This record gives sequence, C-alpha cells and structure tokens, in this order.
Amino acid sequence: MLSGLFILDHGTENILAFYKKRFCTIVIPFGFYAGIYYYYYNVYLGQEKLGFFAHIKAWLFGWLTEATPMAPHMWFMYVILGLYLCAPFLSRMLKAMTDHELRIFLAMILMIQTLFVYLQPLGFLPGEFFQYMIFKGWLIYFVLGYILKRLYQNTRYFPFLAAGLAGFALTMVQKFYTPGFTPGIHDLAPTMIAMASAVFLFFERYGTVSFPVFTNACGLISRHSYGMYLIHYLVLGQFSAAIIEKTWIRHFYIPKIICLTALTFSFLW
Repeated sequence: MLSGLFILDHGTENILAFYKKRFCTIVIPFGFYAGIYYYYYNVYLGQEKLGFFAHIKAWLFGWLTEATPMAPHMWFMYVILGLYLCAPFLSRMLKAMTDHELRIFLAMILMIQTLFVYLQPLGFLPGEFFQYMIFKGWLIYFVLGYILKRLYQNTRYFPFLAAGLAGFALTMVQKFYTPGFTPGIHDLAPTMIAMASAVFLFFERYGTVSFPVFTNACGLISRHSYGMYLIHYLVLGQFSAAIIEKTWIRHFYIPKIICLTALTFSFLW
C-alpha cells in the first residue's frame, strides 16, 4: 500500500528513468540476496560438487524461475516487480479519473475480489472469468493506498475504524469455525482489506504527532526494511534456533517475536 501510494502519486513521469532506478534498487539487491540463499544451501551445505559457472547458471535459473533454495518468502518479490512494471501506466490511468470515477473503480475491484474469495471456492463462478479479470489480487493493495488518501483522507475516520474492527471479528470467527474455507481469506478477503484500510487511514489521520526517538527509530528501520525482508528468513531459520530457542523466551510468544525481530535487525546492521 505504501509503495503504491508514493509511486502512483509521483515519480513515474519519466518511464525509462523509473525502470532504471527500480532495477538498481530492487532487482539487483534481490538477485544478490538470492545468491546468498543459493550459496548457503547449495554450496556451503550442498553435497553435489559443481563448477563455478554451473553454480552461476543454477543460481540464475533459480532466481528467474522462483526456485531459489529455502527462500519461500521471496514469492512476494515477483508480485512487487510485476506491479512496478505496470506502475507508470497505472499512475496515468488513476490520475486521469475523476473522484467519482475512482469511487466506481474502487467499488468494482472490491466487488470482484469479494466474489472471487467467497463464491468461487463454492463452485458458483467460472474460473476462466477471473483468469482474465485484470483488477484483482495483490493489485488491490497497490492501488488502495493512493485511492484512500485521495478520496478519504479528510473524511470521518469512525466508519473505517468500525469496518476494520468488524473485519477482524469476522476473520476470527471464520478462522475458528471454517479455517480451511478458502486460502485467500487471511490476505485478499474484504475483511482484510477493511483492516488494512483502517490501519492506513489511522496513520494518515494521526501520524503527524512526532516523538523524535520513535521517529528516528522508525526511519532507521524503514531505510533497511527491504534488506531485512530479503534476509530475515535465513537469519530466523539458522540463528534463532541457536540463541532464542535455548532461553526461557522461547515459551512466550510476544517476547520471542520481539527478540527475533531484534536479532534480524542486528544481523543486517
């Protein structure tokens, strides 16, 4: 949502410059960290002996085909790259819409996603219909930040808060009674979209309050968040077992999460 908010609002005027910048800041680090995973699991821990160029070929193939060893979290990078590829054109499309047209567009994508999440698993909707529907899936969150800020930044917050709380309550009920109903219920369902909207608009509305220490800490984490995302799976998988799991913290969920987060950030730093 934040990437879409800033990118769709400005920064895509020069399409070639936009692609060049993202290639340097997104694609190259992505390939570098994919190489770290490949080296650790296929070279350092690997049993098969390959030549240098054979490893380079295998790393490149795994990176391009989403088959980097022991890096399942990187599926999201391919989503981001696809969205960034479309961003300059999405930006022009959204800016050309009037507010009324943008509201219709938002209602349409929410309706389509609701039908996709709830009715297709029950067999009521044809799969081919949604295969060719453009505005669905993770694209919703990419455009949602821009739409919310443009249309609802200065409106009453309570309806979004109520929708977010209702979405959370419904998710908990459904998780308890029908946990296996549909795989998209915890990320692409309208209940999750309502929660994300409530959190986003909360910070848009009340995020101007500044506490210097907290602000500086958030800024520091934000600057390194991309690298943290790429490397955290390896850090948590290899080092937490040697440190966190041997202490009393392992029995307490929240302190354990805090310690694992600090461990990841310290390793990156």
